[in-house]
Amino acid sequence: MPYQSVEERMDRLEALITTFVRHTDQDISEMREWRIHSQKQWGEIAQKLGTFVEDIVAPNIPRIAKDVFAFGGVDEELFSGPRLRLRHPMDAAKMREFDYIYATRRGWIVVESKSDPKLRDVDSFRELLAEVGEYFPQYAALVLRPIFASLYVPEHVAKYCTRHNIYALGMGPETMQLLNLSELPSARTAS
Repeated sequence: MPYQSVEERMDRLEALITTFVRHTDQDISEMREWRIHSQKQWGEIAQKLGTFVEDIVAPNIPRIAKDVFAFGGVDEELFSGPRLRLRHPMDAAKMREFDYIYATRRGWIVVESKSDPKLRDVDSFRELLAEVGEYFPQYAALVLRPIFASLYVPEHVAKYCTRHNIYALGMGPETMQLLNLSELPSARTAS
């Protein structure tokens, strides 16, 4: 290797450092883009997980209404609606979200669905139930059957629901089933 002056070595080192910095900056830029894209995808997945449980629960409600609560079939159905956002009829500043409402001539069901149910979620549902008649005054005189649903409802959450007269809906051997049905007052009797 021929002799290189200090200046030549420094120029060569500077060129290597410049190339390294350029590649590093490009890698950092690509990593930022990947992070932004990944965060967006995680957000979409999290949102879909939230609606995933609702998507599983909703088709089970008419069957439960008819078979468990004797609310009749489709011919008695007055209203059925998933993912409702309603403004309070008397107070426009208040708005509520309802995961699923199912109303028939004999009674109605209000469903709250959670992917990872906690006791505080049941408490929030209880707060919603305290006001639900205000949002749906046309059904307020009918028998209300509140259902707290998840793919898996831990036993302590189901017991907490029972204590507050809320049905706990979770996956059974073949489909979704009410986990605490035998511990609550007879569903087939109007109350």
